[in-house]
Amino acid sequence: MWIMTNDSYLSIVSKDCGPAELLVRARRAGDIEKVFPEAKVTRNTNSDYLYRAVLPRDVVKQALAAMIDHIDYAIRSVRVRLLT
Repeated sequence: MWIMTNDSYLSIVSKDCGPAELLVRARRAGDIEKVFPEAKVTRNTNSDYLYRAVLPRDVVKQALAAMIDHIDYAIRSVRVRLLT
């Protein structure tokens, strides 16, 4: 699953982790920490996604639900323009 927020881009997959976990990946440094501040992020130069963190599924669900609960704009492009 790809997740694009106002300030990060993540890939979330069930790969290289346990059944109760998800692998969160990012191409840019800091993107994972913006959504998951407590994540232990590793860097892997042998992959298309340099940054990775294995997180409990519940932590991922809670973070995504919180982002949805805090949507406060009608049109995403307007919000992005305001931030730049």
